[in-house]
Parts: sequence; C-alpha cells; structure tokens
Amino acid sequence: MKPNTMKKIIQAVKAAREKHPQFAVNLHHALCLAAEELGETAKAINDMTSWEQIEAEIYDTIAVLVRMAEKDFF
Repeated sequence: MKPNTMKKIIQAVKAAREKHPQFAVNLHHALCLAAEELGETAKAINDMTSWEQIEAEIYDTIAVLVRMAEKDFF
C-alpha cells in the first residue's frame, strides 16, 4: 500500500470519529452504514462525478469498515 493511501485512511477514520462519535449500536447497524457508504460510492461513480468526490466516498466507505474492524460500536 502506498504511504499516502494509509495517511488518507487514517485521516478519514479520524474525521468520521469526530463527526459521528456514536457510530453504531451494534455490528448489524454498522454493516448497514457500510452498505450505505458503498452505495454512495457507486452513485458517485455512476453519476461520473469528479475523481475527488469519488475518492472521498471511497475513503468514507473504508472509514466505516475500519470502525467495524476496530469494534467501534456499542
């Protein structure tokens, strides 16, 4: 993985935790949030938005998945 990619993932997770400190109530809820973010990524791609917008959606999706992996729910 490129170092800049990891940096962007870390920044996305940090921003997500600041914006949404209460992430999900359980793993199933977190999965629904991940599916929603993936849908937003697909929409950005299908709508042929700018690469910057597509990339932002990609990192939002990854941030949700990282929060799931780190059990960032209660």
